[in-house]
Amino acid sequence: MTWRSELGLLREQVNQLQFVVRVLTRTLDRWRTAVHAPDATLRKIRAVVAESERLSEDR
Repeated sequence: MTWRSELGLLREQVNQLQFVVRVLTRTLDRWRTAVHAPDATLRKIRAVVAESERLSEDR
């Protein structure tokens, strides 16, 4: 494997990791918003988490 092909592979891995970090950050932001909402209830928070799980299964 040449250094150029290895560099290309590493760039792709970095791109994939950046995508995962963005997805996880959005998920955490949604959860944090649900927890801190003035009308937050355990039922509403569970619904937000369940929706996040459904979205992650669709990927």
